[in-house]
Amino acid sequence: MTIENWLSEVEECKGRNATPIPNCLFTETRLSIGARFGVYIYLLKLVTQSPYWRSASVLMPLSQLSEECRLGVRQLQRYLAELRQAGWLETRFNGPQGNEYFLKQF
Repeated sequence: MTIENWLSEVEECKGRNATPIPNCLFTETRLSIGARFGVYIYLLKLVTQSPYWRSASVLMPLSQLSEECRLGVRQLQRYLAELRQAGWLETRFNGPQGNEYFLKQF
């Protein structure tokens, strides 16, 4: 599934409180369960609610993301590192506004 296909599915789901989850996420062996079904899916939810959803990104401080995911900061950092190393996520630091998390093509 390309990012364009996923974005069109997100657009179809808008207003129905549903977010399509890429099927390949279920079989991704490079990621732990927490990274796959904790952090990545939560980021998917945030992206669909974000005004930047077309760019598949969300802007949020690490501490706030940690609270919302109900994870400690260190555990969240480990999961984010897993996602980056596996090519599912890109993170950019944006100063006091926090980090911008970009969901990559799957």
